[in-house]
Amino acid sequence: MKTVKYRNCYGVGENSDPWENINLEDFVRFVPDLGYSISMYQSIPPLAVLNDFFALGRANLGMSGSWIWKIFSIDIAEYEDLVEILYTDPKFNMKEERLYQELTKYKVWNKLMFRDYANNKRIPS
Repeated sequence: MKTVKYRNCYGVGENSDPWENINLEDFVRFVPDLGYSISMYQSIPPLAVLNDFFALGRANLGMSGSWIWKIFSIDIAEYEDLVEILYTDPKFNMKEERLYQELTKYKVWNKLMFRDYANNKRIPS
């Protein structure tokens, strides 16, 4: 499994944690915004959507700081490994479904998933 180099930047001042390594499955679970979306919707974005998010290199938390990471992408084999881990490990509590596979932009995927969630089309178990 791929390792991602990231660090947490504090909300005030120029301070930040040192660079750390985290495996991909934990990165997608814990990185702000994406991690929250995945756990709330209990669904994994399509490969192109994930790569769009990974290309941002930053997840902003407003006054609480941000996470930054070395920009990267994953290929189809790495994506399938990630999907298998997240959908088969009970600690992740994910539903195996693949919605909006035609999308390529993270913000569009997140907006559509939230719309479905808010309209009670998707109620987490």
